[in-house]
Parts: sequence; structure tokens; C-alpha cells
Amino acid sequence: MTPPDPRVLRAIDANLNRANEALRVIEDCLRFVVEDAHLTSICKSLRHRLGVWSQQLDRHDCIRMRNAADDVGRVSQVETEYHRSHIWDVLCANTQRAEQALRALEEFAKTLTPQLAQDIERLRYDVYQFEIPLSALQKNQQSLEQANIYVLTDARDEVSRFRAKMEALVAGQVDLIQLRAKSLTDKQLFSYAETLVEVTRSTRTLSIINDRVDLALAVGASGVHLGQDDLPIKAARQIAGPELLIGVSTHCLGQARQAVLDGADYIGVGPTFPSTTKQFENFAGLSFLQEVGNEITLPAFAIGGINLQNIAQVRETGISRIAISAAVPQVPDQIAGVITQLRTELGSSEPI
Repeated sequence: MTPPDPRVLRAIDANLNRANEALRVIEDCLRFVVEDAHLTSICKSLRHRLGVWSQQLDRHDCIRMRNAADDVGRVSQVETEYHRSHIWDVLCANTQRAEQALRALEEFAKTLTPQLAQDIERLRYDVYQFEIPLSALQKNQQSLEQANIYVLTDARDEVSRFRAKMEALVAGQVDLIQLRAKSLTDKQLFSYAETLVEVTRSTRTLSIINDRVDLALAVGASGVHLGQDDLPIKAARQIAGPELLIGVSTHCLGQARQAVLDGADYIGVGPTFPSTTKQFENFAGLSFLQEVGNEITLPAFAIGGINLQNIAQVRETGISRIAISAAVPQVPDQIAGVITQLRTELGSSEPI
């Protein structure tokens, strides 16, 4: 290793402190405020990797070059540094601080050894990637925070009757409606999707299209829902852009964790119970809901055979959002009453 310039050691010391402090703030936000065990664990791993990297340096030499009392940067303060309006401002500011500090460490490490610089570069890119689920979590605190009733519908009715049902669902103030109709031609599916978007436009109900990113974009839907065998979330995001909501079905904790890291806006978790609308070989069951409820704060909707008779079992797992299909009455006049009952069972009030 090239003998270090003492001034470089001072810069490395400052940026190590800055990066460590920022990652610790992020970790504590996720642990104590957001209470997301999955993201907390990942942030802790990033912080520990930085510690391992710093062990390749002589930290005592770095500390001996420290001169915080006479640091010229102390007199240059930005007033906004002392204002944070929300916990998400804290997360955002410290994510940026960590990224900037890691970049500075990479540049200064280049004056020591290429390997040191390459190692910290990998960590920097992993922090960039970690910002994706943090951003998704913040976005969904705003758009999906109050959402807990998600209705899946097919296109078995003619368009006029389909429209009447969608209008009844909107009147019943469901939060999301997903159109799932795999047997239709593209032209037929477009017609139903267009109807769904027309009915939900300018309302609080979000319109979701199953599988088809292209169709969701074509009709101006709120989002698209993907299965494990559909287009990967990252590829869908490249096509859809930043605004389209992307949900994904998950059937085990590993899939749920990965969906969070890939930037999903919400997840479906199940199947919970046998369903009359879709057949499954295996059931993740209530234990899977419990695992997700204990670890993940991204909006998670329990799915699979959920109705008024078993919804209490779902609520006991810590999951307070449900996706339903057969539980929705076929008669439009009965829909609002059932939705109100389900919302009451979930322990939530009428949406504002």
C-alpha cells in the first residue's frame, strides 16, 4: 500500500464517520419507527460491511489525523439541515449522505490501493440498490396507507353488467379493483379494462390490470399485478415508468422479501384458504401471513378464499389488508353492505 497522505487519512476518517452515522440513522428509522425487520436486517448488513472494509485501514492513524475542532466545514452550515418535516425526510437525507460519503471514500481509497477502491465501490452500488425499496415504502405510505379492501374481478359478465358491478364497488369504496381475465382476446380485454378505468377515474379506487403491463399503460390504469411466472418486477418497471403501481403475488417468505428489494409497491400473500375462483396445489396458509406480518411493512394483501367467516383468522396474523373475489356478491345492490362488514371485521373505519 502506498504510504498515505495524512490529509487523505483525515478525509477518509471524516467520510467513514459520515457513512457509518448515516447508515445507523437509516437502520434505527427502519427498526424503531417503520418497524420493518427485513429492511432493518439488510441495512445492518450494509453497515457491517463498511466496518469490515475499514479494518483494512489503520483506524488509529485516521483518528490521530482528526481535527474536528478546526474543521473549516463547521462554519459552513445550510439552514435546512436542521429541519425535517417527516421521518421520510430523515431517511432520504441520510441515504444521500451515505451515498456521498461512500463515493468520497472510493475516490480517496484510489490513492491507497485499487482493491480498497473496488471494494467500497461495490458497497456504494448496493446502497444505491437499497434505496429502491426505501423509496417504494415511502411512496406507498402516501398512496396505499389506508387501502385494505382489494377486489379481484373477472369478465364473465357482458360489459354493461360489468360496468354496473364496478360502479357498485366504487360506491362501496373498495380501495383497489383488479381485472383478471386470461381467456379473452386482447381486443375484448381492452374493452373491459377501459371500462374499469372509466368507472374508477377521479375516484379513490385504484384500477389494477393482471399480468399485462402494456394494457395497463394503454388504458391508463393505476397499476399492474404480476405473478411469479410473469415479467420480473425490474423489467416491468423499465416499461411502466415510475408512476404505475406494481404488485406481485408471493407464496413464501423468500418471494416476499425479494419483491420488497425489487421495488414492488405492494404484495399479495397466499393462498390462505381454498378458493372457489382459483385452484392451487399448495397453500401457504395463515403461517405465511404471520411471517409477513412480523417482518414486512410494505402493503401486503392476504388472498385466497377469504370471506366474512374466516377474516378474523387473517386479522390475528397481523395482516390487515385482504384481496377478495368470491366473497363479493354478484348482485350490485348487496356489494356496499358486504364491503362495510369486511372493513369492520378488519378493524378499520370507513375510508376518508
